[in-house]
Amino acid sequence: MIFQIRQTNSIKAIVFLLTFTFLSSSKIIAQKSVNRLILWDVTASMVGSTNNTPPNYGYNANSDIDKQVRDALIKIISDSKDDDGVFNIYPFGSDILEYMNFPNTSNGRNNAINYITNYKIDKQPKGYTNICGAWDKAMMHIDSKLRNVIYLFTDGSQNVAYGKDGINCLSSTVNKYCSLTNGTDTYTFYVSLNVADKTFQGILKDACKNITVVTADDVKGKGIKIPQKLVAKFQPL
Repeated sequence: MIFQIRQTNSIKAIVFLLTFTFLSSSKIIAQKSVNRLILWDVTASMVGSTNNTPPNYGYNANSDIDKQVRDALIKIISDSKDDDGVFNIYPFGSDILEYMNFPNTSNGRNNAINYITNYKIDKQPKGYTNICGAWDKAMMHIDSKLRNVIYLFTDGSQNVAYGKDGINCLSSTVNKYCSLTNGTDTYTFYVSLNVADKTFQGILKDACKNITVVTADDVKGKGIKIPQKLVAKFQPL
């Protein structure tokens, strides 16, 4: 129970930091429509499943972060102001499962929130966590005429082969992203909610300045203070 409370508070703090950082940074730059791409890990582990054995599939309440993640996504959407931009919500597992688009208007935000609220995640594990594939395909939806912000939420690490580097594809995916977005107004928040998995941090650390890695550790004991590493460095076109 203590673990769950701490995890919930950490997710709330992370969302506050993401929202505050993005909104504060945006005020410095001339107004521009925002293309928001939400990559949402919807594998069964997000709802606490740990194995493939029915009926409860090894349910572990300490691993069930589904509600907290949905609340976090909804807060990102509801805190956004009209800007003629769009929310692209891409739930993913072994691949992106759906490409959903909602305009950043009052009705659009309500529809996006309803979509997230009603999205069903099956408790039976099916497929894998393909972060590389989701991120790679999201790059095809970056719009050079807009400010692009990618929110990648996951509780795990790459556990399926993708591309020429197989399961070790994250490094090449990051290099592709950094090369593609160099000098553009594009930014990514890589939010890892599995504090036990640190391998990805070495790959992402200092990869390029328009990626920020966010973990529960970043806000532990810091409250709402903004760590310097979370200050977004947007680059106008």
